[in-house]
Amino acid sequence: MGKICRTALPGLLFVAIFLSPAVSLAQHKVAVTGIRYWSYPDYTRVVVDLSGSAEFSRHRLSGPDRIFFDIKSSRVGPGLRTSER
Repeated sequence: MGKICRTALPGLLFVAIFLSPAVSLAQHKVAVTGIRYWSYPDYTRVVVDLSGSAEFSRHRLSGPDRIFFDIKSSRVGPGLRTSER
């Protein structure tokens, strides 16, 4: 399996969290309150902070290799900032 491109990871997280199928605001139970990541020579670590427990699914895509997580019934928390690096 190939390595995940470190520069694509923040954008990939944006797509996985913010562009997942729409759910009405009344059904949102968990807020994404932060996203942090650290890149090392051999791997990248990503931490997604949530306001509570959540169900999620993980998927892998190729061409280029990448992963994404779908956090069920979630929404973007009011204090979460998004930006490109």
